[in-house]
Formats: sequence, structure tokens, C-alpha cells
Amino acid sequence: MPSAYCVGGCLRNAGRKTGVSCSQTPIQIPGSRAEYSDEAKSIRLETDVKTEQLLDEIREANMTYLILAQNMIRLDKPQAMYRLGVTEEVADVLEQLSTGQLLKIASSNMLVCSFRFDDKVVWNLLTSHSKDRSVAGVHAAILMSSPLAQAA
Repeated sequence: MPSAYCVGGCLRNAGRKTGVSCSQTPIQIPGSRAEYSDEAKSIRLETDVKTEQLLDEIREANMTYLILAQNMIRLDKPQAMYRLGVTEEVADVLEQLSTGQLLKIASSNMLVCSFRFDDKVVWNLLTSHSKDRSVAGVHAAILMSSPLAQAA
């Protein structure tokens, strides 16, 4: 039986004793346990599955990124700092993380990495289809490294 609340009463019962019946059916408003159609349940289940899949992919990307970053830092710290776009302080923290700490950080539902550049000029250089791609790539690399140099 669906949970519902009856709203109002029959106007013909106005002024009469409680419990007197009327032929009018009261308005029913679904309560907290409202019945949903099979289609609505299916859509909600599908959305929940997609959300869970997305969260799993985020966790996997986090773990992959953290392992890659840690390996890069351990092999060649200055180059890793440049390629990852992190400061020496962040590189030191990443280098010292234990496996348990990596797992804990990676299990977050938010990406731990972010796009390194937010300048449209850099994006245009990287995606350009000009004949001289190497020049565009070098120019983009120079532009991307400048914030790191300014931070130092």
C-alpha cells in the first residue's frame, strides 16, 4: 500500500461530526515512500551505476597519476617537477608518500591532478594544425614553464 497523506476533507462534511463518511475521495499526496514506476527506478539505477563507474575511473586515474608522479620524482626530480608542474615542496611530499598514503589519497572522489595550463593561447598552440608544429610545441613548452620559473 503506497504511503500517502490525505489532504482536506469533503466540504459536505463541514460542521458535522468526525467520522461521518462522504462519497468524495480525498486528495492524496505521495509521502516519503512514494511508489515510483519501473521506468523511473530503472533510470535512477542506471544513473547510480554510471556515477559509480565514473568514481571508479577517478580513483584509478588518481592512483595511476600518483604512482607515475612518484616514480618520475625518484628518477629525476628537476625534470619531474617541470613535467608535472609542481614545486619542490610538493615533489618532496609526493616522493615520501607510503603505499598506504597513496591508496588513501587515490580513493578520493575528486581528481588529484588538474590541467596544468588554463591559458587559451597554450591550448591553441598545442592543438594547432600549422606546418611548423615543432615551433608551436616549443612555444607552448616555454609558456607552460614560465609559471614554474616565476614560482621559484
